Amino acid sequence: MDLSAKSEDRGVRFDVAIATGRVRAAIVKPDEARRMLQSTLAQAKPHGYVGYQFEARLALGEVEMHSGHAAEGRARLSVTRERCGSEGLWPRCSQSCRGLSGSPAYTLNTGPSREQM
Repeated sequence: MDLSAKSEDRGVRFDVAIATGRVRAAIVKPDEARRMLQSTLAQAKPHGYVGYQFEARLALGEVEMHSGHAAEGRARLSVTRERCGSEGLWPRCSQSCRGLSGSPAYTLNTGPSREQM
């Protein structure tokens, strides 16, 4: 049973969904991971969860880059980098999106918590 689905805290649900998407991608279920991350992004938008939107976009771009959708992933990560500058997330994004200029390595920064963003 997925206890996070019963949580009233959207943040907990988003954290779990993003982490689960990454795990599913790692165990060779990239299509399932993409659907989950797209859903998480769609749910975070109307509630104004900018940090979770950023995390979901990064995770989705990473999954795309490593699952045969490199052009989509690169485009998504590029747009994410542009958006995070305008949304005040640049310090975190600059580290997270550092692979855009060449290296395919995309890693999440463990920088400031969402409360600090």
